[in-house]
Order: sequence, then structure tokens, then C-alpha cells
Amino acid sequence: MRLARALLSNITTLLLAVVLALFVWATAIRADDPVETRTFEIPVDVIGKAADAEVVGRPPDSALVTIEGPISALDQAPSSDFRGVIDLSGIPYGEAELSIEILGDFEQVEIVSVFPETTEIRLEQIISRDIPVVLQVRGELPRGHRLGNERVEPGTVQVTGSAARVDQLAESRVIVFVDDVREDITEMRRPTFYDLEGNVASIAGLTISPQEVETIVPVVELAGFAEKPISALWTGEPAPGYRLLD
Repeated sequence: MRLARALLSNITTLLLAVVLALFVWATAIRADDPVETRTFEIPVDVIGKAADAEVVGRPPDSALVTIEGPISALDQAPSSDFRGVIDLSGIPYGEAELSIEILGDFEQVEIVSVFPETTEIRLEQIISRDIPVVLQVRGELPRGHRLGNERVEPGTVQVTGSAARVDQLAESRVIVFVDDVREDITEMRRPTFYDLEGNVASIAGLTISPQEVETIVPVVELAGFAEKPISALWTGEPAPGYRLLD
């Protein structure tokens, strides 16, 4: 029994000595290579975005990162070795809050904080739709003329953009005025787009192909009708106090 107690006492003393030695060693090492914190700005990139997707809004393009570690380790971990990423892989369409992941060499270095830690994004699907082009002819032709088979070529234009915006488009229109027109009209026009409620719709940020369409409006002269100049011959003199006008 005494031998066991003596052995246990010796082991305890040995363990305390080892712990004390480790503490002294760590203190000495820390004194020569103290722990510090450093804060720097790093770029943030968006990765994993599908080809048929669009990020609505503007995610942060940089973040502030604070790291902690021995000076020797910090000196070997410059800010250029770190970057942030926002990974969209597998993210469904709609709104989502995503973390900013920090990539870099973390050996003996601990990331204390990241600002911002997260970002809210909206991911929308990119689609293409053929939108019909409606030709509207306005005005009155001169007497003795009528409209032929007016048309627009092509009859549709392709619009590419986020589904939320493209799905709101109902049609596009081009207007041709024919007041006092006696000859065929052939012009290139840029369509105006309208939404499902009949209001003019903005197409900023959308891709339109083609951007202009050709409007063709034939003007036909009616059979048996012709405009000819009329000449008048005058004889005699006007009454006193009157004169002929040119």
C-alpha cells in the first residue's frame, strides 16, 4: 500500500512538472513570437452560377477579415493569400441568404471575424420568348387611295432576360402614320413594348433581337381615279376695283 501511494505521489509530481515545463516553454515561445490580430480587405467572388441564371442586385465585392495568430504565422499569411466566395451551386431560384466563405492558408492562423458574414441575393432564371409585333396604321389617306396588305417583318422579336420581367411582356407595337400619303411606306422601326396590363414596359437590361423591324404599308390608287392638274383660260378684264390673283 505504501509503495502504491509513493508511486502515485511520484507520478503526480511528474505530471505537475511536465505541465509546468510546458507552460514555461509556451510562455517563452509566446514572448519571442507573440499572438496578434490583423484586419484587411479581401475580394469576394460569386461562383457556381448556372448559365441560365441571373443574380438580381449586387452582392458585396469585398469583405473585411480579421485573423489571429503568432506574428511569424501572420507574416506568412498576407492578405493576397485570402479571398471570399459566394457559392451559388445548387441554390434554387428566388431569394436566399448565403454565407461568405473565406478561402486561404489557415495554418496556425485563426479567422476571428468576417464582415459582412452573409449576403442576401435573388437568383432569377434567364429565359427567351418570342413577342408578337403589332402594326398600327393611323391617319387618313387622301381621296382616291386605300391601304394594301400592310405587314411587319419579322412578325415577332425575341426577348431574353430574367423570367420575372420577360413573362410580364404581352406584345410590342409599331405605329405608321399615313396622313396625305400617296406612295408605299417602307421603314425600319424600333418596337415599343407593353405589359400584360397594357402599359408601356421598360426593356432596359433585356436583350432584343432584332432591335428594329421593317414596316411595309402599300398605298393603292383606286381604279378610275386620277389626280390631274386643271388649267383655266381667262378672257376679258376684271371689273373696276378688282384684279386677278396669281
